[in-house]
Amino acid sequence: MKIALKNADNTKTILNLASNEYSKMVDFNQIDANVIDFDFQQYYHDTDKYKTITIYLKKARGLMVRYIAENQISNFEKIKAFSSEGYWYSEELSSPSKMVFIR
Repeated sequence: MKIALKNADNTKTILNLASNEYSKMVDFNQIDANVIDFDFQQYYHDTDKYKTITIYLKKARGLMVRYIAENQISNFEKIKAFSSEGYWYSEELSSPSKMVFIR
């Protein structure tokens, strides 16, 4: 799923919540907008690392879409307030083109 928002400076941003498989079908270079990808990671004590687990990733994408729809999010910064099923936004792991939520 792709969701389009307008930023404070009136630039367009597309939130790419599609799987990598579906995202490969889109040539984002032809779209006049910033594209933000998402990752949802789990912490594992035994390795002391965060990992992306596909089965949890699929559910988390759906939770994010629901959060955006139910809260009628139109401001990019409000997405950082997402906290469902233990996920929270990680400024440290995120970048300008990827929002990372961890638990």
